[in-house]
Amino acid sequence: MKNSKTIIVALFALLTFTTFSCKEDDKDDPKPVDVREQAVGKYKGTWETLLLADFETEIFDEQNITFKVSKNKDNNASIDITFEGNVIKGVKVAEASNGFSFDIETQTIEDIDEDGEKEEVEGEEFFELGGTKYHGMFNSKTKEFMFGLSSMLFIDLDGDNVPELTPVFFGITGKKQ
Repeated sequence: MKNSKTIIVALFALLTFTTFSCKEDDKDDPKPVDVREQAVGKYKGTWETLLLADFETEIFDEQNITFKVSKNKDNNASIDITFEGNVIKGVKVAEASNGFSFDIETQTIEDIDEDGEKEEVEGEEFFELGGTKYHGMFNSKTKEFMFGLSSMLFIDLDGDNVPELTPVFFGITGKKQ
């Protein structure tokens, strides 16, 4: 009888130890975190158009803008930025200590200078982190999202109704809503 009690106590202790040790193992293998998840949502901010004319940069236009950031479904290192009827694809998403950075490949989007034609835009180096320049970033502490684009557009700079091909930079910044 004494041996039966000892065996039962030993089995109970073994089962208890096994159960608790399994739960501890689960905690050691957390699910990987997708850094893009923290930026998903709607943003309200500013779209600044900067011109490089006569070797000087000037703010040509500034507009309030809303845009949306989502995870790209086809690539886990990409995001989609939707604004003004366009979807800009951010690639090479890289985790940083305070959010993530990304680049923007050259792509064609709908009209941005109101001439009715599609425009080719490319990512523009918008900020620097650790000596490396990126086209865009999300700051998880401030919940700010920013990116830069550039293009060549025909703009009438001097009012003579003769548009000139002009390099244009677009800086888009927004705060998560």
